[in-house]
This record gives sequence, structure tokens and C-alpha cells, in this order.
Amino acid sequence: MADDYYGDEWGTPGWTAQQPSTVAGPQTPPTALPTNFTAVTVTAKYVDDHGNALEGSLVRFRPSVQRVTDGDTVVWLREIHGRIERGALSVELLATNVAGITPAFTWHVKECFPGGEEYDITVPSDTVSPASLFSLPRA
Repeated sequence: MADDYYGDEWGTPGWTAQQPSTVAGPQTPPTALPTNFTAVTVTAKYVDDHGNALEGSLVRFRPSVQRVTDGDTVVWLREIHGRIERGALSVELLATNVAGITPAFTWHVKECFPGGEEYDITVPSDTVSPASLFSLPRA
């Protein structure tokens, strides 16, 4: 009798990983960022004192504000985590001084490895992508 009970529930959608539940009803399409937001690909190279590429370390980019507004749109900013792979880092950051977006903000950079630095940068909206992390203005 106990086997019948568990056997019945086993086939219920959402009850097990074998048959995940589905969401009923229409799906809301994702909303795009306002067109005046500018995303810039930021890159960097990291090597050790023997020229060997660093591998697997993390570089965190935390915005100085949690949200910005553009007219009637509120954009929540999140922390970006970039992983150094074969000595290369590549992340996409929003420009910090786009016209019409308030407030202007900075990105706090934290290199999460021994000897790593912490500093703030700005990403001007006229920055040509890709841009070197080390060429961006420090705030």
C-alpha cells in the first residue's frame, strides 16, 4: 500500500526532478534596457612575475548605487563577477555617466587574489568597446 502512494506522487509534475513543473499561462517577455544605456566590454590581462597567465581568480565590480532611473524606468544594478581565464578578463559594464540617467555612479573594483587591489572606476559613455580596465578613469 505504501508503494502505491509513493508511486502515484512520483508521476505528478513538479513532484520530482524527473518531471519538473511547468508554469501555466502566458509568459511575459523580458523588458529591454532603455536605448540610451551604453554597455562597454572591459578587458584586462593578468600574469605572474614569470609571465604565466593567472587562472581562475575573480574580479568583482560593484556599482556605487543600487538603482538608476531613466525617465519612468528604474534599472537595478547588480554586482558583476568576472573570472580570469588563461590570464584574460572580459566583462560587460554599463557606462556610468549616460545622459538622462540619474544618478551618475562608479564601479568599485576588487581583485580577489593575493596582492589584488581595490579601487573605483568610471566608464564614460563615449568609451570605445572593448576597453582596457587599466585605461579607464579612476574615480
